[in-house]
Parts: sequence; C-alpha cells; structure tokens
Amino acid sequence: MFQRIILLLFVFLILFNFLIKEKYNSLFSLSSIFSLIIIFGIVSIFFQKKKIVDLFTLSVSSIYITIFILNIFIKTFYFDTQVELIKRYQSNEVNLRPAVFPSLFYESELQILSGLSNQETIYCKEDNFFTVYKSDRYGFNNDDDVYEKNNKVILLGDSFTHGACVKEGEDIAGLLRKKNINAVNLGMGGNSEISKLATFKEYGVYLKPKYVLWMYTNGDLVGTMKELENKNINKYFYENNYSQNLINRNSEKDKFIDNYLKPLEKKENLDYLMGHFTFYDLRKFLKNFIFPRIVLFDLNFDKNKDVKTSEVQKFDILDRYKNYYKEENLEIFSSILSKVKNTCDNNNCEVYFVFMPSNKDLLKQKKRFIFKDLLLEEVKKLNIKVIDTEEEFLKVDIRNYMISHYNAKGYEIVANEIAKKINN
Repeated sequence: MFQRIILLLFVFLILFNFLIKEKYNSLFSLSSIFSLIIIFGIVSIFFQKKKIVDLFTLSVSSIYITIFILNIFIKTFYFDTQVELIKRYQSNEVNLRPAVFPSLFYESELQILSGLSNQETIYCKEDNFFTVYKSDRYGFNNDDDVYEKNNKVILLGDSFTHGACVKEGEDIAGLLRKKNINAVNLGMGGNSEISKLATFKEYGVYLKPKYVLWMYTNGDLVGTMKELENKNINKYFYENNYSQNLINRNSEKDKFIDNYLKPLEKKENLDYLMGHFTFYDLRKFLKNFIFPRIVLFDLNFDKNKDVKTSEVQKFDILDRYKNYYKEENLEIFSSILSKVKNTCDNNNCEVYFVFMPSNKDLLKQKKRFIFKDLLLEEVKKLNIKVIDTEEEFLKVDIRNYMISHYNAKGYEIVANEIAKKINN
C-alpha cells in the first residue's frame, strides 16, 4: 500500500507541473507527450502485482532522490533563478519585474515597443549574474536624464542593443554616455527591421536626434521576414503615416504590460513554491544555462554552392541565412532604411548603419559574414554611412568578448567604433 501511495504522489507532482506550465495548451509538444507518457506509465504500474510495483517504486524513488539532491546542489551552490532574485529585491522593498519584448504583443490590440516605465527590470543571464536595470520614462534601458540633453544619438536594434546580458551601464548606449555622447537606447530584445522602424516612428522622430544608429546583427533580416507576415506590425512598413501614438499613451502601455505580466508572475511563483519537489532550479538551469550552449552543426559541405565570396567555410553555418539574403528581401531591407533616411533628411538628423557580427562560431573561425557585402551595397546606395565592427571582432579571441551575446568588453568594441566615427 505504501508503495502505491508513493506512485500516486509522483503522478500528482507530474500533473501539478503539467497544469502549472499549461502544457494542455500544446498537447502534441514533446514535453507534453513525455509528461503524459510518464503519467500513464505510472498509472499502469499501479495495478500490477506487488513485486512489480515494489521494484518499480524503488527504481523511480532512487532516481527521484538523486535528481532531488542535484536540484538542491544547484540551488545552493551554483545557480540563482530569476524568481529568487526578484524575492530578494522585494525583501528590500524594491519591486523588480521581468523585461518584456515587442514580439510578445504583435497579436495584441496594442503593439508594445518598450517595457514598463521607471521600473527596476530583470532581463537575462549568460554570465554569473542577471542583467538588472532601471528603465526610463518610456520603458527603455537608459538613464532618464538623456531626454533632457541635446545632441541625442538614438540606437535602434535588438537584444545586442538592448543590453543583453551585462550589468547596467555596460550596454552600448551606456558606454557611449561614458564617452560624453548622449546616447538614447531604443533597442529591445527580438527587434528586427520593421520593429526598429516602428520604434523610430513612435519614439525616435519625436526625440529630434542628431544621429540615428541603425544597429544590425546577422539574423535581423530573418526576423524581418517574420515581422512582415504579421498584419499588425507590418502596418509600419506598408502605411507611411501609421502610428499608435505610443509616446503619448505611456500610462496605457504600462497598464497593458502590467495586466500581461501579473498572471505570468503568479504562475511562476506557484511553480517556484513547489520547486523543491518539481526540480524548479534544475529545470531553469538546464533551460537557461545548458541548452542554449548546445549547438548542433550541419557538417555537410557543398563545393558547388553559388555564394558571392572567395572564402570557404569549414561547415555550412550560413545555410540558415542564405535563403533570406536574396534580392527581393534585400529590396525590402533597403526600402525600410530608405524610409528612415528620408525622415532624417527632413528632420536634420543623420543615419549610420552599424554592423555587429553576432554568430560566435564564425568569429571563432575568423570567418566573415559572407552576406554582409550585399547588405552594405544597399546601404551605400542610400548614401548612409557605415560603421562596420566585424574587423575589430576578428582581431580578438571572441571567447573573451562574447558568450551568446557580447559581454562588456564586446560591447566596448562596438561603442569605441561608433565614438570614432561620430567624433570625427
């Protein structure tokens, strides 16, 4: 009887995790199927003979206890979760809340392009700390006083611009401000060309910048094609005068994000509450620290590939890009930049295109991004100045400058190259 009670407890724990993670919304996902198979497997054993039940219970209990001890070890000595850091801040009466990203709201009635305003915000962790920053009046990663100063230099980009995953002030804009350049970071994780254009329309134009830095990483054109398929965010591309007037709807935007976050935070707290028994820390450790570092390469090599370069790659990393860097997509890219350039021409600001190589494996091999030249051809046709940081990254051992995103030293390379061009 005791063994069957233990089996029922295991079923309860798996069901609890299944419900908390809302796996019933994606029943055919690998995780859901695996959970259901385990539940049905345990239930089927429940009705077997006592000897089978005893043996199975002993085996499962041994595995569970081993993982339980591993979870405690990780929690105690190695890994800090986002929830634990939030609770430590709360104990000091500081309300720390998670970062949000524009792509989360493309299907919403309000397309959000920034985070909560004037909010202590927790972002990401790649080193041994979480990025925590105080957002500005509009929800971006800035010192709020940038808006009171003249000669603004706005940065439009993705997570590399947003400031993942470094300490406050070690992002590109923060480093530029240390060089007496009034940099305003309008970057947000996950942004591509259309969401950058949207941010420029909703916020950038109203800030009357002196310079606009269009920050670009390898995968941005890939993301652009996905944004183009969305009927809400693509209005910023297809409709020249489209705007949600977000800069004047800040309190509404904050309330919208707050309503989005509250149920997620409640669910995460409940998951954390049962964490000792459902291996919360181990799951977060695997998901956020181990799995992102496991990269599977395609080792097939096609000698007859028609690529505009004299360089030879050791393996075909670039397969993930080649179908996107084609003529029709580059025309869309050029059209987006042209809209920004025309707006700047009419508002006395100057556009710089900043290329940042974001594929660590190419940089480790000292290989250039072979589609960059196609991009730069389009940029130069528009008479936009280029800041290409790739050569500087190829000079260094990238392992000292980058984890998945750049570390502070990596962002410093970008900031230095920008400062050189702007100051000249």
